Amino acid sequence: QKLQSDPYFFFQDRETYANDLDNPEHLIAVKASANRSKGANGPDDDEWMPQNQEYWCTYIKDWETIKQRWNLTMTVSESAAVHEMSASCQ
Repeated sequence: QKLQSDPYFFFQDRETYANDLDNPEHLIAVKASANRSKGANGPDDDEWMPQNQEYWCTYIKDWETIKQRWNLTMTVSESAAVHEMSASCQ
């Protein structure tokens, strides 16, 4: 993931990324316990998905949108998981 592995992005754009409130999908209010359980995990390899399964398609769409907006890369397993979940949402 570019956000974690690219030092230029980490230092130059971290504040802008963290405070990106122009897009409603970027930051959503959740309970502290949900935030802790997610941590830095993503949708790949069943690492983490929202408890509410009705929200999964929205979550995956938002995940892809944010990755594209910030030119962030995906691991092979992350990309496969996102593709598989996106296909089931259509």
